Amino acid sequence: MNRLVAIIVLVLLALILGVGFVWPKYQRLQELKMTIKDKQEELESRERYLADLKKISEEIDKSSESLAKIDAALPAEISLPDLYNFFLKATSQNGLILRDLTTSGPSSFSGRINQLTISLSLSSSYPSFKNFLSYLEKSSRFFEIESFSFVSPAGKDSQFNFSLVVRTHAY
Repeated sequence: MNRLVAIIVLVLLALILGVGFVWPKYQRLQELKMTIKDKQEELESRERYLADLKKISEEIDKSSESLAKIDAALPAEISLPDLYNFFLKATSQNGLILRDLTTSGPSSFSGRINQLTISLSLSSSYPSFKNFLSYLEKSSRFFEIESFSFVSPAGKDSQFNFSLVVRTHAY
């Protein structure tokens, strides 16, 4: 009987010591499993986020032509030499004589948008002026015609004198 009690005591002591040493390791293992699960969920979330960013980037690349058109219509800054060149080219291509070109501005229009007013003094026939207005309308740059006036020619073969005030914008 003594031997049986000793075996039971030793088995119980071994179980208690085993549980005492193994239980904290088991709890640590469970904590590590939870940490691994959390990290995997975070990794999956970041992978989904990166996939969404990649998809958005591809959509932006697909619409880069449209964005370029918008950028041309409303450039980031107003470049006076580019505008002067545009009007010189537009008037010469449409058979007009550019007598004078003056600018006023740029001034703030609506928050970040700036506007520039351009006054043009032109000489041409009416059909050439009409073509010029059509050219302005079809250009990639956004122009608003604020006002225009004309003086009719004295003779039948003379040219009209046009005064045109145009406004353009930049952001």
